[in-house]
Amino acid sequence: MPGWWGDPQTRILDDPENPVDVAENYAPVNLGQLKHVSLQAQAHLDLNLPRGAGFSISEMWPEVSIEENYAPINVGQLKEIAKPFYDRLIDAGYDTRQNLVDRGYPADWGFDYPWDPSIPVEENYAPANVGQLRMVFSFDVSGFDGDDDSDETTIPEWWQLQYFGETGIDPHEDFDGDGQSNLQEYLAGTDPTQPDHPDVTLVVF
Repeated sequence: MPGWWGDPQTRILDDPENPVDVAENYAPVNLGQLKHVSLQAQAHLDLNLPRGAGFSISEMWPEVSIEENYAPINVGQLKEIAKPFYDRLIDAGYDTRQNLVDRGYPADWGFDYPWDPSIPVEENYAPANVGQLRMVFSFDVSGFDGDDDSDETTIPEWWQLQYFGETGIDPHEDFDGDGQSNLQEYLAGTDPTQPDHPDVTLVVF
């Protein structure tokens, strides 16, 4: 079990003093559980990575009604929520593939994500279960000393795609004309397509 699952600041499904029975891994997952676990995972990244979880994760969840939290989720929805976390981990230099192998995936697992991208799309409609949710969020960056801040002159492709829909963006260009370059916007976690007030000083992490 990842250490952060039992941390008071990031506690999620498992109580360290009362382990959940393995059979419960086959129980279906609902939206509320997925939301709770992903928010705790966000808190874990915010605590342990120099630039935190990042904008794409922090702005992930809109307000939903209590009733909606009981809706079951499918594998595709689980993947959709998990992917930004894996993009962020990969950007930070965390070996997601090795983590999956350490958690029980085959030694020859060839992907950075906990799913095989060649799996037919229709399988995304299968119900997701608690075991899959646990495995997807099994990463642990407590005390991780990676290369998250080793290169402050480039912008990761996932961020470029998120805001511009393409890669090859000039990090020194000020796309929205607010006096902050695309690179500064990335480091500060702000939107490079929306001008910020000129008197606001952006904090660079």
